[in-house]
Amino acid sequence: MLVLLGVLSVRSEQEQSPQPKNGDTAAVDFVRDVKPILATRCYSCHGEDEQEGGLRLDRKADAFRGGEIGKAIVAKQPEKSLLLRYVTGDDPDGTIMPPEGTPLSKKQVATLRRWIEQGAAWPANADAVPIEKRAADHWAFQPPHRPALPAVKNLNWVRNPIDRFVLAKLEDANIKPSPQANRTTLLRRLHLDLTGLPPTPTEIDRFLNDQHPDAYKSVVDKLLASPHFGERWSRYWLDLARYADTDGYEDDKYRPDAWRFRDWVIHAYNNDLPYDRFTVEQLAGDLLPKATYDSKVATGFHRMTLTNGAGGGGITEEFRVKTAKDRAATTGTVWLGLSLRCAECHSHKYDPIPIRDYYRFYAFFDNAEETNVPAPPLPTRYHVTYQKAKQTFESGQKRAKAKLAAFERNVFPHRFERWWQTANPAKLPKRIASIIRKPDLTKAQFTRLQDYFRSTDPESIRLNSAVLDGGEITNNAPLAPSSQSLTITSRFKPRQSYIHKRGNFESPGQHVTPGTPGFLPPSKPRGRFADRLDMARWIVDPAHPLTARVAVNRFWKHLFGSGLVSTSDGIGTRGEKPSHPELLNWLAVEFVEQGWSRKAIIRLIVTSTTYQQSSRYREELVDIDANNRLLSRQNRYRVESEVVRDLALAASGLLEPAIGGPSIQPPLPTALTSIRALKNERFMEASSGRDRYRRGLYVNVQRTLRYPMLKTFDGADPNVVCTQRERSNTPLQALTLLNDPVFFECAQALGRRLATASNMNNAARIRLAFRLCVGRNPDDFELRAVSDLLAEQKRLAGEAADNVPARTAETAAWIGVARVLLNLDEFITRE
Repeated sequence: MLVLLGVLSVRSEQEQSPQPKNGDTAAVDFVRDVKPILATRCYSCHGEDEQEGGLRLDRKADAFRGGEIGKAIVAKQPEKSLLLRYVTGDDPDGTIMPPEGTPLSKKQVATLRRWIEQGAAWPANADAVPIEKRAADHWAFQPPHRPALPAVKNLNWVRNPIDRFVLAKLEDANIKPSPQANRTTLLRRLHLDLTGLPPTPTEIDRFLNDQHPDAYKSVVDKLLASPHFGERWSRYWLDLARYADTDGYEDDKYRPDAWRFRDWVIHAYNNDLPYDRFTVEQLAGDLLPKATYDSKVATGFHRMTLTNGAGGGGITEEFRVKTAKDRAATTGTVWLGLSLRCAECHSHKYDPIPIRDYYRFYAFFDNAEETNVPAPPLPTRYHVTYQKAKQTFESGQKRAKAKLAAFERNVFPHRFERWWQTANPAKLPKRIASIIRKPDLTKAQFTRLQDYFRSTDPESIRLNSAVLDGGEITNNAPLAPSSQSLTITSRFKPRQSYIHKRGNFESPGQHVTPGTPGFLPPSKPRGRFADRLDMARWIVDPAHPLTARVAVNRFWKHLFGSGLVSTSDGIGTRGEKPSHPELLNWLAVEFVEQGWSRKAIIRLIVTSTTYQQSSRYREELVDIDANNRLLSRQNRYRVESEVVRDLALAASGLLEPAIGGPSIQPPLPTALTSIRALKNERFMEASSGRDRYRRGLYVNVQRTLRYPMLKTFDGADPNVVCTQRERSNTPLQALTLLNDPVFFECAQALGRRLATASNMNNAARIRLAFRLCVGRNPDDFELRAVSDLLAEQKRLAGEAADNVPARTAETAAWIGVARVLLNLDEFITRE
């Protein structure tokens, strides 16, 4: 059957082009009145990508030629034009187009009818523009070039080429840049940006006392060489990779080896693995000649997709296809800054990506198979810890089973009998009420009644929840250390890939072979057909217009809070224009010429005068540049959720600085783990010893139940690619800083640290507290305020209990002070 119109959102009548108001004799203009209707309602099924029923309506010659069952448009003869028959529902079989969604409005149908009656005029230059040419002149699709450095008046302000581009814009707008931030602010900014950890009092003193002209650059080099640099910057990449320690979906099973990919990313950043190699290994490390263990582990990037463990052929294939599409879309977003997923069901509405190009790109991943490779064994301490945890768990299970057996033997029969005698059938489920009314019960009915009571009796619920269900391994059993790495490989016999009509894998269309989008430079296959390695090398070809731009724009975003292109999730035609296009081009070219070194570009940015400006708000610029797109100052913003936790651990002295290894679990709120609806969730047991104080990067990421503290501070959703975290500001965040177990422990440790600091009076301890928490000394007002707070806390501690020792009251008072300092806005803010 002929299908004339596609399924797209219906424009409201108000959105249509203005219609003539002079009755049916008014002239209808094709471009103004008719083409918008065809474009929004017809092209998806009768356009460049699909011609259902052999009909194509985006080109004049094809439209007037008609389809398999006749002519859609017959000039001056609307009664013979199948187009009108189908959009009005006048076809004898009752078919109306579009087959789904809202039919065309009466005004739209009348417009088409008048146009045909008037001769169906279609100007020769009114055909739809081929999608490959659409938006081809967009700035992001042009090869980057190194622009000349702009001339500026205030050369004294310029430290490196970045400053010339920024200052030129400011001078054109007649805006003066902000002064340089003070040295303590600069030091803390650098530490938070490059390692995510605060400077220690010793590091503060060393920097403030170092008057050498290169003192600042020395700190930059030291931080870039720190192993904590890889921890800080890998978090950004893990957001893009949608890293998690579990599969997702209903089962949400654990991936005990996911952390090996995380460690690979950390080491790649610390070793400054060139970005082109970093890219190729993640996308196609398994296909490299003489592929190493590390290059295979890198393909764990593709294993970070959600995984559905449900069985069944149809379900298995559905989720295999879904996973392959996710890998294709993720690659497009992460490296190209394009929303390829928009072309899954129809050609991209804005970027020049036809549906066939989407499925050609998808074909690179359609041939992938998930596999594991042997990994080096974990250190002995992990096996020892597991054995201890297993023994503790089994002992607990034994005690829980004994308690349940005693309850079932001695208590349950009496509780059940009382309930049976007093239960009101009117308040019970029908199936239970029908049983309880019977004078005599079969054994099966009696058992069903007991089971129902167990499911409602609080004590039965509590005791049963503490033991194994149905003899299966409980969700909370300790996981044995594993020595596998999650990787992918390619099938020996490639799959045949097809366009999926309307995105449905069960409706295959035209056959496609792996290929890259036609509007970008062509790839260079090594063989007859391109594979993932060809695709990866195409992405990092220096001539590629997108890769370097997308990367350096994200570097800039991490160091200024916003990218030169503010829409960091996409720089296609729907993205924002860059605030400094010449600077973006210059950085992209410089990145490639510096051997794709991320550390080189980061060093260049942080040593610029632009980066070192004060972030102080400038009211006089509100009406000129409210969002600071011209960069007349630095930006002030709250640090990410993991860093909020890291700052508290570091200030308190609890932080465990070990790099890498399996994920850890901070204590979860008891109220959360006891929720009946979550009884089937696997709650990772709280880590013990020093492990519980490791950095937030290592916190177990459970897809269906994210760690509440990280979620409260806008941690990334691991189910999707995260190119930009939200930054909310809610009262719940302040309450978390006060009451979450980790912050409560940190306040206690910091309080004890201050109370026991030797050879210090209270004023010196307050100064130490400020330096630990916010990296500076307090001013006179703050010193007096905290001194008064300390005195008040001592008084309250003394009143709280009779005969409390002075030493205990002193410690309690300092813990109160610590709680206040850890709750300061400045504490969690990068200036």
